[in-house]
Amino acid sequence: MHTVGLRLVSAAVAVLLAPGLVLAAPAPARADSQVSHDSAKDALKFFFGDGTTKRVRRDKTHDIVRSRAAYGGGKLVLSLDVRALARNRWIASWYLKTSNGRWWVHHDKRKGPAYTSLFVYGGPEVLDCDGLRGRADRRRDRVTVVVPRGCIDAPQWVRFGSSMGLDTNDWAILDDGRMKAGFLATTCRLGGKIRYG
Repeated sequence: MHTVGLRLVSAAVAVLLAPGLVLAAPAPARADSQVSHDSAKDALKFFFGDGTTKRVRRDKTHDIVRSRAAYGGGKLVLSLDVRALARNRWIASWYLKTSNGRWWVHHDKRKGPAYTSLFVYGGPEVLDCDGLRGRADRRRDRVTVVVPRGCIDAPQWVRFGSSMGLDTNDWAILDDGRMKAGFLATTCRLGGKIRYG
């Protein structure tokens, strides 16, 4: 009888303490994020022959209007929105500068199946990155890529820039997500630091 009573009291105490334990647990980490807005109709066409450029206002596929990064939960989620995403003939790219390195991320839909890739800046493609994936959503005119944190050496912070483009033998179309009618020669313009959260 005495043992049964102790068990009931122990069970009652456990139930009463459980809410306090839940309240005392740390809140789940929240991803730090950043959004960048870009002017519409500012994609540029660059002609390789003479080096001239011209704005291509009617090009909706390569014209970034918004880009975003969220860093937390073991991953970096990158996205960019354009005015109207086409079925193919585009490459979405993100340039990353981190607390311990530099990287390029691409989601390539020039022809055939889409291909998501990660490169060490100026170096080889990272082929052993489980969980690297990309997706194009034509209803939302958005391209999204998920990069596992471990694939970019688990940095404390990330700065990102985005671009959307297409190149041929004669010309290239490009829009930098942080520049109005312009682009940098080898990288994208970067925003501020996004800390892992």
